Amino acid sequence: MSFPVLHSPITSAGIKYSLHHLQPFHVKLEGKGKDGLDLTVRVSFHSHVYSKADSDEATGHRFKDEGGKWREFCTDRYGWCVDLPVICTAMVEQNFPSWESQDAGQKNNMAVSEAVPTSGLKYLIFYDLHPSQSSGIDVELVVKSAYKKQFFADRVGKRLKVHALLRTVLYKGVRMPK
Repeated sequence: MSFPVLHSPITSAGIKYSLHHLQPFHVKLEGKGKDGLDLTVRVSFHSHVYSKADSDEATGHRFKDEGGKWREFCTDRYGWCVDLPVICTAMVEQNFPSWESQDAGQKNNMAVSEAVPTSGLKYLIFYDLHPSQSSGIDVELVVKSAYKKQFFADRVGKRLKVHALLRTVLYKGVRMPK
């Protein structure tokens, strides 16, 4: 798998879908880096933001994801992910709350697509953070999946702010969640 993931257009059921909006981009937090410098975050996305688990009944475009597993293009997830870059930029810049969640046996940080999470049907963003190996980038924020689901604000664990998570990765050189 190459990193970061670059997304090519997909044709499903005869319709061509652009994935240009999901190309990696940077968000800078002024003065939040080491020695008062800017903290630069590269945001990138896995294909799970516009696909669902493959099935025998698949009617959409089928492809292998970043881990080599078969996925099916999902028009619902595609429609929701169109605003994902704007939401992720706000999540970083506005210091959204985040917490660990279990997703298919793996820990992921999760954020709801709003600064003050409330209960209801919400767009959930599952991501991880790690130190960047690229020059000029401090932290990689990789959105592993995003989808709508019933959310209960009073049932989440310890909440941390995105800036605290980013600074932990920057200063301790660790992956989050661990």
